[in-house]
Amino acid sequence: MSAMSSEFSFLHFGDTHLGRNSPSQISEQRARSSVQAFEYVIEQAIERDVDFVVHAGDFFDSPNPWPSVIDSTQEKLDKLEEAGIPMIATRGNHDRSYGRGRTLKGITMDIYESELFHVVDPSKPEFPEFREPVDGARVYAVGYHSDQTPRILDGFQPDAETFNILLLHDFVEGLTRSFEGKHTSTDILSSLSLDYVAVGHDHDPQAPFRRQNETVFAATGGTIDYTFNLSDARKGYNIAHVEDGELKELEQNDIPQTLTLEKTQVDAANADPDSIKQEVEDALDTNSAAIKVKITGEADPTEIPSQTIEERLEELEHVEMAEVMASTTADVKAEINRGGFDLLETLDEHLPEEEKDEFRALQQKATGLMQSPANLTDSGNLDKSGRQELRREAEEVLYED
Repeated sequence: MSAMSSEFSFLHFGDTHLGRNSPSQISEQRARSSVQAFEYVIEQAIERDVDFVVHAGDFFDSPNPWPSVIDSTQEKLDKLEEAGIPMIATRGNHDRSYGRGRTLKGITMDIYESELFHVVDPSKPEFPEFREPVDGARVYAVGYHSDQTPRILDGFQPDAETFNILLLHDFVEGLTRSFEGKHTSTDILSSLSLDYVAVGHDHDPQAPFRRQNETVFAATGGTIDYTFNLSDARKGYNIAHVEDGELKELEQNDIPQTLTLEKTQVDAANADPDSIKQEVEDALDTNSAAIKVKITGEADPTEIPSQTIEERLEELEHVEMAEVMASTTADVKAEINRGGFDLLETLDEHLPEEEKDEFRALQQKATGLMQSPANLTDSGNLDKSGRQELRREAEEVLYED
């Protein structure tokens, strides 16, 4: 697409979610592991002597990260700056929080802005805005703008004489998972003079890499296990090698994890604490891990020895925390006598097939908590710790992306 004579390399990653502190039981370990994964990628950029680094959004996990996370991140960026390697990043949905009048509030990546760290995220009419980290390369960016992304990109036509990179934090039809709403597509983007589209936002893209027309699309996933449901998704970074205006090689590399989220499923008939402990121990490597055990089958959830299973698992050397989720079917109904409303029946009728188990498990979690007097206040309501536990489960189901 481009015709200049140049040779350079760049590293692409994203969705670092620095400061991620869920589950709350291991918040400090989780935040620390997110910074360690970030540090590993920075070290690779320096060791491989790339010319620049691009980040596709969700730099932080929250607009208000812990001060310790802000400081640790600065230390890693200082190393990159000492090596003379610039980083260009865009904002993800986790990097922004709006106050009244749609003004950005909270900590954003702008605090790191320097000669070698740039945040690019213009909306119309400022778009397109770009940076030129090396001669012959331009980096454009569109952060997370929800259904406004197609409008922002409308009429965009970069200079065909340069190697053009677009950072995009959004779903892209043809590359990532698809959800309702207005999203751009590989068909639209490949009609532009773009050489490399670095996509963030989806931690489990359908196609981590594809070439369409003369455009390379790449989605690296995240750098850590974001949730238990996404623990099998790729955690990686790419290194792209460009010669004479063409992408000659794209390396896809994995990121080692210092703390993993592991999940396993056990039939209720085999929900013996010692057996589950042995099964988990056999499957674990030397990494620290948080374990979620999903119990399925025919059983009353109140008869599952959840607490004992959790205690047994936490006896293991490398297990930081354990949690049991009962997703059984027998005798679990939530009915409102007036009108005979059956929640499980409603879920089965209206939810997509792939989401039914998660919401069924969430409803049964609530039922199990309410059936235990230890979780109730004097007035019969769920106590604070029970509400917090249920909220954690709900956040994983509702906001896993």
